[in-house]
Amino acid sequence: MHDVPLSEQLGALARVDQLRHQQNEVDQYLSLPQRRAEVAARIREYYRSNAIEFSDAQVDQGVREFFASRLVFEAPPLGVFDRFLSKLLLKRSLAVRVLQCIAVAALMVQCARVIAQESPARQAPAALHSLSQNTGSQA
Repeated sequence: MHDVPLSEQLGALARVDQLRHQQNEVDQYLSLPQRRAEVAARIREYYRSNAIEFSDAQVDQGVREFFASRLVFEAPPLGVFDRFLSKLLLKRSLAVRVLQCIAVAALMVQCARVIAQESPARQAPAALHSLSQNTGSQA
């Protein structure tokens, strides 16, 4: 027993404590009727010690309502922008298709502009060439 290193003993002790605490938490959640009765008894004791009037029905109802909603996730309300972003993320394949179509349309418009700008530039040298030929033949 004396040749067990202290680091191993402390490591094992920490793991055992962690498992024990986890088991205590699980037991608290699984023994709901017992836990409800304990909480109700503590509330009644508190009210009696402080001379506060109460009825057993009120305590039972309050404890029951608390335990009914304690492990329920309630999502916070979303604003307009947050709802839009969440829908966009949920339907991202549709959003990607829309963005692709917008990008293709923008590319087509830009290509059409470039072609439209090049057409007069190509026609101008040809017109100058034909004009110079016409003036050269007249002279």
